[in-house]
Amino acid sequence: MPPGDIIKLSANTRLRLTFDAEMRLDKKGEIYNEERYRRYLETSNVADQRQNAMLRSVIFADGLLILVVFGASFKLPMVDVAILNIPAAREILTWWASIAFFFTCIAFINTQSYSAILDVFYQRTAKKIDTDPDFIGDSEKHFDFLIKLYRKKYNIWGPDVLTPSRGFVAYGKTVVALAMLAFLSIPAAHLAIVTMSLIASYRAIESTLLLGAYVFFILVLNIAAIFMVATMNTDFQFEIDLSDPEDAPAIPQGVPPAPLPSP
Repeated sequence: MPPGDIIKLSANTRLRLTFDAEMRLDKKGEIYNEERYRRYLETSNVADQRQNAMLRSVIFADGLLILVVFGASFKLPMVDVAILNIPAAREILTWWASIAFFFTCIAFINTQSYSAILDVFYQRTAKKIDTDPDFIGDSEKHFDFLIKLYRKKYNIWGPDVLTPSRGFVAYGKTVVALAMLAFLSIPAAHLAIVTMSLIASYRAIESTLLLGAYVFFILVLNIAAIFMVATMNTDFQFEIDLSDPEDAPAIPQGVPPAPLPSP
């Protein structure tokens, strides 16, 4: 692809192609080698653990907030104080849940970024025999098979051994759609309970200045989190301008605008 061409890429695909181009500079494999891959894998596992920890924090905070918003009271352990008797308990939990949700979304972006980098290693290995890189990556890193299991095309480069019927394709799309709907219900439930909490705070807080500042920061945290995740796969135009065409990233056939295949 000659310098100056315009292609459309998402931020995640741009990361993949840029990392692939960086690996091409290391023609002797002195930097991006097996040891470097292992370090990326270890760091990726740490990112996964942080994401899971933040997600548990969101679920726990949202659970407590639901109890408070709907008037359920319980005593906190060791202090023997009912949660409804704590001043501004609802606002504190809303703040906690929103912060946890924001950092969960950041953690999700981090895990997706590390996965993109690891995918480049897997794709380079798989390309040697045109095998599916997913099956190589699965042996190194935990992989949720839900989407892969019901995907119409298995091998992203080579031919499939088994071609599914229309019935299986429809069934697979239904399963994945229901799973995605269930997954999206988690942030939707979070936003719903936060909205209900803000409405209750609007009725309870008399200070207009205090209420305005509180609502503003809660909205910023949640809107920023949703915006970052919802737009991470949005395509934007990028210009390829490399002095050495041989070091250009490996754009798959059919691009622009399609990104690198992903599971």
